[in-house]
Amino acid sequence: MLTEEIIQRILTKIMVPEQRYRVKELENLLAQHYDFSDQDNEIIGSENRERWRVLVKNSVRRSPMRTDFATNSWIELRVDRPNKGVFEYYISPSNVIQAVQLQRPRKTSWWSAEQAVFDNLLERGFEVEFLGQYRGMVDFQCTEPDGRQVLVAVMAKEHGNIVVSEYERISLEGLPLDVMLAAMDAFDPQTAEVLSIDYIQMDGSLQWTSGVGGTLTLNL
Repeated sequence: MLTEEIIQRILTKIMVPEQRYRVKELENLLAQHYDFSDQDNEIIGSENRERWRVLVKNSVRRSPMRTDFATNSWIELRVDRPNKGVFEYYISPSNVIQAVQLQRPRKTSWWSAEQAVFDNLLERGFEVEFLGQYRGMVDFQCTEPDGRQVLVAVMAKEHGNIVVSEYERISLEGLPLDVMLAAMDAFDPQTAEVLSIDYIQMDGSLQWTSGVGGTLTLNL
């Protein structure tokens, strides 16, 4: 009998990377690759449709990018919203769960970088506060629109990658709340107008590779 976890595993394997799917298309894709049991085909009265279809609908809500749901069990699933009320789902080999482009700060400083992330999080509906207790590891504690709390660490991208020490990685993974990395490219207001920020969920799915001098590199 199907569960959300089984559906997530199956669809992760058979979805074409970077191709966008709506829920109905994911239902059709699953139906092409799975033989449903009688229990799967049981009609759920409150939904007036098969149990397995309800599970597909519930599964996509577990994407880390769906901030209206607190459970992020489908960590590989990404979301686009081309129109209001429209969700399109896709699997990406990238670790980035959301990428935004902003106007670059007028000044080149790390404070300007943190302020840019702070302002962007506020615009996205987060409640944000600067941290003191974990200063040096993370920068903000945020409450998402669905009430989930998360810590945000602002980091620099070097040639499109994040480079940390083993100690920093272990420290981030050991924090008491979920951690999201806000990876920002080096910026110079004299040479470009656009500032790129990649938001990355800090979890066990990240693939770190060993670098120079005991550092670890996350390829974005």
